[in-house]
Amino acid sequence: MIARAKSGLLFQIGDGTNKSDITYVEDAAHAHLLALDALEIGSAVAGQVYFITHDEPVLLWNWLNNFFRQLDIPPVTRKIPYFVAYMLGWIFELVYRSFNLSGKPRITRLLVNALANTHYYDISRAKHDLGYQPQVSMEEGLEKTVDYFRE
Repeated sequence: MIARAKSGLLFQIGDGTNKSDITYVEDAAHAHLLALDALEIGSAVAGQVYFITHDEPVLLWNWLNNFFRQLDIPPVTRKIPYFVAYMLGWIFELVYRSFNLSGKPRITRLLVNALANTHYYDISRAKHDLGYQPQVSMEEGLEKTVDYFRE
């Protein structure tokens, strides 16, 4: 995403009102450790699936543009309608499959859906069963991520 934004090849897909979950890596690791501690023979958490997020969905394109600004990358201003992007993804996938091209298509239907559709999750089971709570604030996680990419 950063490379595409720097090169001007990143487009906002859709109207930009889609919400998404953000999870800082330390919180994901923390959740794994909590799950490990809860796993015992006969444990109710064994074999269960848990969503782990910060539990504060954000407007994805606003969040990304804020992130880019902090890295001195111009915000994404060019937009492409969802339907057009989805069809391009389908065409790229078809061409790559048909001609057995190496690498990955620049755009796929999965990527279009991830960047254009709202997707956030209920983490109440992780909170209840594992005692999970995000440890890093959204602001601190963003700051640490910006610092990481600046290095």
